[in-house]
Amino acid sequence: MRVGAHEFWIPGLMLRVAIAYALIATWLTNRVGRSLVSINFDRLRYEADFRYGLVRFRDHVEAVALSRGEAVERSGALGRFGNVVANWWRLITAQRNLSLLTTGIGQVNGVVPLLVAAPAFFAGRMTLGSLTETGVAYGQVSGALSWFVDAYQEIASWRASVERLASFSDMLGSARVALTHDNGIQVAVGASPALRLIDLTLREPDGPVLAAHLDATVPGGQRVALLGPPGQLKTTLFRAIAGIWPFGTGRIELPAGARPIFVPHQPYLPIGTLRDAVSYPAAAGTFPDTQIAGALRLVELDPLASRLDDNEPWEQELSVDEQLRLIFARALLQQPDWIVMDDATAGLDERMERRVFDLLARELPGASILSITNRPAVAKYLPQRLELDVRDGKATIHAEVAAPV
Repeated sequence: MRVGAHEFWIPGLMLRVAIAYALIATWLTNRVGRSLVSINFDRLRYEADFRYGLVRFRDHVEAVALSRGEAVERSGALGRFGNVVANWWRLITAQRNLSLLTTGIGQVNGVVPLLVAAPAFFAGRMTLGSLTETGVAYGQVSGALSWFVDAYQEIASWRASVERLASFSDMLGSARVALTHDNGIQVAVGASPALRLIDLTLREPDGPVLAAHLDATVPGGQRVALLGPPGQLKTTLFRAIAGIWPFGTGRIELPAGARPIFVPHQPYLPIGTLRDAVSYPAAAGTFPDTQIAGALRLVELDPLASRLDDNEPWEQELSVDEQLRLIFARALLQQPDWIVMDDATAGLDERMERRVFDLLARELPGASILSITNRPAVAKYLPQRLELDVRDGKATIHAEVAAPV
């Protein structure tokens, strides 16, 4: 390199230039394109919210129509879709700016080796062939060093996905730390044939106590109504017994070898054939069609026996009453020895509710039944009664004699 009357020799000049150019290009690319990470993160969030809203509307379309809530649902859907569109415009703008920058960087990068080597060429120290070889070599080295620039859009999208998963993982981690701090509710196998609650404290996930130091015993082979106040407490207790509510402390013991089923307040029917729905969670084909037809007949769903192969959205095809009866037909098929219910018969009329409890007593005579409810009428169908009292912020469970039918 000649500067005035002086001549300098810089070993590996082109390599140094390629590294410097790549560093500058990387800094500029990150400066212009870093907003893509948050935009892509929002894109995933807004699109998920929009899809969930549509699915939820589809699953509750009848309730919306009966409530004349179409205008509210439309406004909400348009608002969520508006977030998706606005975010896409931000994404398009950011990608345009980044593309213009990276394209310009690429074009200028092709001229850099010629400008650096031009003084030596005009001074006669390099031939045209050497100049061409230098440009090719520079291009290969610079291209390798500029990988971050060329792949920035894909990296930003990948990082947004990772951050979304990481935020979900952080929430799980926080819940796990809270459980570790409190030791969580322990669901274990007990030595007795009874279901036992031992010093059970139920909390909300963020800490507030719902009930503290509950103790109760439900003997095996008994049919018991656990009457509690309306609200969150009874459903939380049901979830804790099922082993899906770890927030709190204490111990829940189930008999060794117990085959329980847990019947929630809201019935669930999987997507598939009616045979799949009745057999759930067992695989289709576990029960012969004649046995399924017999169970359906017992709960007065005879017309459905001819539709076992039909594949329909059964939660929309059947009324709530029919869904509940189908759930109890499922229980009759599975022959459990423990049935724990979260007020699962509330959607039945009085005659069918009585029939369901009579069926369970007749068809599953050895099964233990625990119905957690806030309706005293349920106690008419169950010989034993437990009361869950909440007074002055304290909850206790004590036994009472069920009222005669």
